[in-house]
Amino acid sequence: MKLQIGTPPFEIEAVLDTGSELIWTQCLPCLHCYDQKAPIFDPSKSSTFKETRCNTPDHSCSYKIVYDDKSYTQGTLATETVTIHSTSGVP
Repeated sequence: MKLQIGTPPFEIEAVLDTGSELIWTQCLPCLHCYDQKAPIFDPSKSSTFKETRCNTPDHSCSYKIVYDDKSYTQGTLATETVTIHSTSGVP
């Protein structure tokens, strides 16, 4: 499915995963990124991107999740505006 994140909107392709309430996407700057063909979201160009604050010395919320196949995701939690359009024309 396609959805938009950020302000102004940036289109990304997503797979719906009902096992998580989070949306995962690669963001710039990105080290050891998955080699995707689509452009990578640049949060510095969005007026609504905001890193989540945690009770750590630098107040960042870092995470790392390792899956059974040893693939992993890691980064910093943040909030962002998400827009999903109807494909049927019905809101």
